[in-house]
Amino acid sequence: MARIVSTFEVEDCNRALAQAGLPTRVHLHDACGGQFFSWDPLGERDAEVRETAEYFFSNKGIKLEFVGDSSFRTR
Repeated sequence: MARIVSTFEVEDCNRALAQAGLPTRVHLHDACGGQFFSWDPLGERDAEVRETAEYFFSNKGIKLEFVGDSSFRTR
């Protein structure tokens, strides 16, 4: 079952992205079906965004499933 991510964790992830020099932010979309996350695409740097987000959330015991070019959900 997917773990619920708090708005504080999303903000901390955005700080990690900024510290990595990535000019984007993760956006939380929360609905009855669960949480979904997206970021403003950076083209060639999207792989860096994925790596940074994956590293950040893995340190919290959260695995990510990327479901599009610039979106993911937790597993």
